[in-house]
Amino acid sequence: MIHRKAVNNRKLINKRHKERNNRKSGDSPEKATAIMHEK
Repeated sequence: MIHRKAVNNRKLINKRHKERNNRKSGDSPEKATAIMHEK
């Protein structure tokens, strides 16, 4: 149950990051992944 919740949260975060990346097309994918690893 906890594991499934974590997976769902990760999917939501990934979706959010994709939307953010689409808006900021100037940012490089490397920068986006670096931000993701910080959290």
